[in-house]
Amino acid sequence: MKVVARKTDGKLLARLAAAAKKQLTPEDIEQQRVSFVYSVMGQREGMTREKVEHLLKQHAAV
Repeated sequence: MKVVARKTDGKLLARLAAAAKKQLTPEDIEQQRVSFVYSVMGQREGMTREKVEHLLKQHAAV
């Protein structure tokens, strides 16, 4: 197998470093949570982001 050396773009590396330092807001974290759950459950028929948000709010209230 041939190995090809690639160099990552410096601008991309700088943007990744800046993003890693960014402080996440509670809203950012909640949106990531919704996205994660939707990616797992979204394949089920009839599942929507709105339903996932509703289910997460119900679960948090318990």
